[in-house]
Amino acid sequence: GAVQEVIHNVITNSVGKVPFWFRLVNILLHWGGSVWLFELMTVLTTSSLALAIAVIFAVHPLATEAVTWISGMPYTLYAFGCFLSLFLFIRNRGGKEKIVGLIAYSAIILDSQLAVAFPLVLAYFLLINKQFRLRFKEWFAYLTVASVKIMWQLGQLGERITAVQASTGQPFRVIDPLRQVPVAIANYLSLTFWPQALTLYHTELSFSHGAYLATLGVTLGILILTIYLIKKAPVVSFGSGLFVISLLPALTPFGVSWIVAERYAYFSFSGIIIACVLLADKLLVRAPKWLKVGLLALVILLLGARTVMRNADWKNQDSLWVATAKYSPSSAQNHNNLGDM
Repeated sequence: GAVQEVIHNVITNSVGKVPFWFRLVNILLHWGGSVWLFELMTVLTTSSLALAIAVIFAVHPLATEAVTWISGMPYTLYAFGCFLSLFLFIRNRGGKEKIVGLIAYSAIILDSQLAVAFPLVLAYFLLINKQFRLRFKEWFAYLTVASVKIMWQLGQLGERITAVQASTGQPFRVIDPLRQVPVAIANYLSLTFWPQALTLYHTELSFSHGAYLATLGVTLGILILTIYLIKKAPVVSFGSGLFVISLLPALTPFGVSWIVAERYAYFSFSGIIIACVLLADKLLVRAPKWLKVGLLALVILLLGARTVMRNADWKNQDSLWVATAKYSPSSAQNHNNLGDM
């Protein structure tokens, strides 16, 4: 992407091709995105809940691929820009903040195809809060930026399909969305709640008929719950809606992207964290404070420990390919990588 290329050129020209500095930028972007998520949630809920949401996002192992992998910078840029734009849009103080938010979004969309769904996230927030007509012009500016990117992507689709065919040796095929969407959403939810089977190549996606029906049921369940909570718990509904909506660009049926890739969920899984923390707070409303703090500390400790372990997998290509083989034994790409190693 354009922004990533500028950053990489600055680092290369300043200190050379030293991996530490490239990774440091990713870490700072991840930290900045977590800060903007905290600021966003302070507008929508209490500061203590906002802090819990931001810290869980910051330490969650599902973010490791986007943050630790130098090539994951477009995803950390994407999340940083979207959290900033979302915060400024929802706080709605007008004037310069509107311009800054739109500029931030315009910059990160150069690097990220996933960012084209961001206007839909804004639209969902406005619809929940019955502000769509009132703020239509402001929202339309974001839609215009996204539309330009979408048209450019459609123009590059043929070239992208050819490149994928050349790299995989597989003929072009349209993926059945009735299979792709439930499988993807169910897997991302599973990796958010139980981030054990983290891998660079998610290839073990063949299911029995019963298992497929389970993924379909999970997908329908989260959609129904999102709609049901619009009036009862609008911020919870917004969180789960953000999760589904921001994944849409990765669920195209053209076979030009992975069905499941952890980096695709880097921004979107924050929505599940938002929904779960707020629902847990409602369920534990009468629980003593020490219990709430203890449970949060336990969650952060477990997620942080798994992140440390996952970072060890990313230490070098030898450890990464061995770790990938553990959860992706059928991956042709990883067999090739293991052979090279």
